[in-house]
Amino acid sequence: EIIAKNGVAASAIKVSKDKRARLQEIVGLIEFGNIEFMDGCEDLITQLVQFPNAANDDMVDAFVHAIMLARKAGKGFVYHQV
Repeated sequence: EIIAKNGVAASAIKVSKDKRARLQEIVGLIEFGNIEFMDGCEDLITQLVQFPNAANDDMVDAFVHAIMLARKAGKGFVYHQV
């Protein structure tokens, strides 16, 4: 509600699996280096490494949903050469 009130288009995502199962679907992309983490992603990386025992895992869940939505849309991933 707060997001919509501020003019940001957002919609709910229906899930059929728990966080661990959803992460498992994309963990290979991380392990094989298909996803590169840029500077500034330290908090996300910490949550990923500590999952499922981290105090917070909201970034992990948002990250997994973003990757899965990109794959579903067929948009693929954007790679930046450093």
